[in-house]
Amino acid sequence: MLHMKRTFFMLVAAVSFFAIGAVHGAAILYSWPVMIGPWVAPSWALWSVVVIGFLMGLAALRQLR
Repeated sequence: MLHMKRTFFMLVAAVSFFAIGAVHGAAILYSWPVMIGPWVAPSWALWSVVVIGFLMGLAALRQLR
């Protein structure tokens, strides 16, 4: 079974959450449509993903201490 150190896992999680927030921020900035099937996500939904992604990334970084 694969064993991973807690610090490495939290660092990977933080980078992943920041990347998700950054990509959704770029989608807002460049007016990229985010589609799930025929549904186009409204900008308020993208803003919420940006905020939640960055907050979760910060929370993961705080766990590294």
